Amino acid sequence: MADLPTTIRTETNGPLVTGIAVGFVSATALFVAGRMYTRGIILRCIGKDDWSILIATVFSVVNTIATCFQVKYGMGRHSENVGPEEGLEQLKFLMVSILHYNVGMNVVKLGFLFQYRRIFQGPVIQRTCYWFIIYVCLWTCVQAVLLGLACLPISFIVPSMTKTCLDTLPIWYFSSGMSMATDILIFCIPIPSVLKLQLPLRQRIVVLGIFGLGFFVCIISVYRMFTLKAGVVSQDPSWENIGASIWSCIELNVSIIASTLPTLRPLLVRILPGIGLSSAFNERTTYLRYGSESAAIRAGAFASADRRKNNKTESISTEELALQGMKPGPDGSSSYIYTHATAGRGKGFYTKGESGEIHIVRTTEISVDTHLR
Repeated sequence: MADLPTTIRTETNGPLVTGIAVGFVSATALFVAGRMYTRGIILRCIGKDDWSILIATVFSVVNTIATCFQVKYGMGRHSENVGPEEGLEQLKFLMVSILHYNVGMNVVKLGFLFQYRRIFQGPVIQRTCYWFIIYVCLWTCVQAVLLGLACLPISFIVPSMTKTCLDTLPIWYFSSGMSMATDILIFCIPIPSVLKLQLPLRQRIVVLGIFGLGFFVCIISVYRMFTLKAGVVSQDPSWENIGASIWSCIELNVSIIASTLPTLRPLLVRILPGIGLSSAFNERTTYLRYGSESAAIRAGAFASADRRKNNKTESISTEELALQGMKPGPDGSSSYIYTHATAGRGKGFYTKGESGEIHIVRTTEISVDTHLR
C-alpha cells in the first residue's frame, strides 16, 4: 500500500518577525542617538548610565541580526518546510539571540541603577543601587551559564551534551522569573524618595510617571513568559517559536527606550521650541537643584534673570525638571532651595569707551530671595 502524500505547508510568518525586530531596533537606535547627542553635545555630561544604554543597544542590534538569521534558516515556517541543515543553523542563531537578549536586559538594569545614583544623592539610595549593581553583574554571569547549558539549543548544536544538559523549560522560566523580580525591585528604588518630595500633587504624579516607565517593561516580561512553552514543547517549534522571539525583541528595545525618554527634553526644546516644554521656566521663579544656600545666592547675584531662564530651559532634562530644587537630606528625606530672582528695569545712560565710541548702558537691578525648605 502506497504511503499517503505528505502535505507541505508553505506559509510563513518570517517577514512579520523580521519587520517587528528591525522596526523596534531602528526606533531604539534613533532614541539612543538622541540621548547621546543630548547628553554629549547639548549638556556635555555623558555618564555611566548613558554608556550602559549604548552598550545595551549594541546587544539589541546583535539580537535583531540573530533573529533575522533565524528567519532566514526557517523560523516562521512549518517544520516540514525546514531542512535539517537549516534547522541546525537556526538553533545556532537562537543561542546567539538568547545570550544577547539576556545580557542586554541586564545591562539596561545597570543603566537604570546608574541613572538613579546620578539623580538621587541620598546615602540610602546610593548604597542600595551599589549593591544591586554588584548583584546584577553576578546574576548576568550565572544566567549566561544556565542558559548556555539548557538543552535547547545546546543538545542539538553539541550532541555530546545531550545527557548532561539542563531541562530547558524550567531554566527559561527560572531565568525570566528572576529577571522580572529584579526589575520590579529596581524600579521600586526611587519611589520612596519621590513620595517624600515637597512638591505639588500634580508635579509629584509627573515624577512618579517618569520613574514608573520601567514597570511597563515588567508587563511585557509577564506576557513574554507565556510564549516560552510553545517554543519548547511544540511539535512545530520553528512555527510556534516566533512569539518568544518577537516579545524578546520588544522587551529589550522598549526597556532601552523607557530609560532614554526622560533624558530627551533638552533636545526637544531645541528642535521644537514652541511645543511648551519650557513653560515651566517662563516665570521668574527658578529652583537651584542640589545647591547650597550660598551657592544659590551667588548664582542669583551673578546671572541675569533672562540668561538663567534660557540656560535652564535648554539644559535640564525631564527627570531633573521633575526633581528641580530637590536636596536629599542625610536620612534620605528631601528638601530644596527655592530661589526667587526678579529683574527690574534700571535707568539707561550714555558712556564713552576708551576708543571714543559712544555706548548705551542699561542697568538691571536683581534681587534674590532664597529659602531652604
